[in-house]
Amino acid sequence: MSEYFDSLTLTDTPELKLAPFPDLEKNDWGYQDYEQFKGLYAYYSDEYERVTQVKEATVKSPFEVALWYFSPFLLCLSLAVRFTKVTGEVILEKRK
Repeated sequence: MSEYFDSLTLTDTPELKLAPFPDLEKNDWGYQDYEQFKGLYAYYSDEYERVTQVKEATVKSPFEVALWYFSPFLLCLSLAVRFTKVTGEVILEKRK
């Protein structure tokens, strides 16, 4: 059991795996708790699927990762081109 808890991290969502639910009758002891647990398990399963879909949708594509790394270089390049353009215009104005 401690291996399970050691394997949990803050970034992973634990998946609940249970054996199939037995059928209980309404007069059985603990029927209400059992039904409540089944409802909570269904809610957890739905939320687990939603969280998994959101995680998969928010993963960066290789193109986004490349842009992330190259964006500082692109910014420097655009500033250098702008600086060169302005400097060239000033030099041309002084010659006239």
